[in-house]
Amino acid sequence: MAGHGPQQPLRRRTYRQRRNIFHDYCDDQFIKRFRLDRAGIIAVTDLVRDKLQSRTERSRPLDPETKVAITLRYLATGKMQQCSCDDFGTTQPTISRVITQTLDALADPQIRRQFMRFPRTRDEIQRKQREFMETSGFPVLWELLTALTSELWLLEWMNIFM
Repeated sequence: MAGHGPQQPLRRRTYRQRRNIFHDYCDDQFIKRFRLDRAGIIAVTDLVRDKLQSRTERSRPLDPETKVAITLRYLATGKMQQCSCDDFGTTQPTISRVITQTLDALADPQIRRQFMRFPRTRDEIQRKQREFMETSGFPVLWELLTALTSELWLLEWMNIFM
């Protein structure tokens, strides 16, 4: 074939050494870095394991526990994804995909319903407002959140202005 230079030999893939956080950190360090201990990370992972498990062993996939840890570290610190690359021995695009995949898995309606429930009645709303005010000291914020998320509020608002 005229015009083509010599073929370049294929470069062998090189992989970074990945950190085994379950071996490297004690529970105190886990809590500092991820806001959960080992058992907490495993409990969260068990909720989404099926969605995070790689279908193949191609290209050395990350295990579900590491994916959850990467996501928790990002959420706990707000660090740039590049810093997580250094912490976990992966690339930035991998960190980005892992965070998206894990958050999507955790946002599944079945999982959400297990842990999130909005108050439905006026009494529940008022009780939650008091509890939130007592623990956080932000009464206006809770009222705003209630107003934005409560179906009851929306119905009352519509009745007043319609």
